[in-house]
Amino acid sequence: MNSGDEDYWFEFTALKKKKGSLKTYLSIGGWDLGGEVWSNLCRFPGSRKAFIQSAVDTMEKYGFDGIDIDWEYPSAEDRGGFG
Repeated sequence: MNSGDEDYWFEFTALKKKKGSLKTYLSIGGWDLGGEVWSNLCRFPGSRKAFIQSAVDTMEKYGFDGIDIDWEYPSAEDRGGFG
């Protein structure tokens, strides 16, 4: 997340007022994040539950229709992931 992102999220999801069929998604992860963050997050039921609740709360707050989780190479040790 970059500073100021939240300021644009409302503007982005508000585009649905102009085109009712538009679906907006929040995308998180990607190559730069690596695999360690996701591997650790998925490792324990409590951390998975907290992430899911946080994702749902964020989508509801800003009006996103869904979330795109970009977990690159989940088990790649060179990316910090583990299976």
